[in-house]
Amino acid sequence: MGRLKRLYKLFREMSSKGCKPDIYTFNSLINGLCKNEKMDQALKRWVQPEVK
Repeated sequence: MGRLKRLYKLFREMSSKGCKPDIYTFNSLINGLCKNEKMDQALKRWVQPEVK
């Protein structure tokens, strides 16, 4: 499993267990997306993070 897939899996697991994502979580996610040339997804996360 690639790093980006593991990051998404971890992100979902954290959310399902009630851990609220913080700035470090989103920074890691956006960084991974950018490194994998998924700029549209990174911009979407940056503009509208899924903070509950």
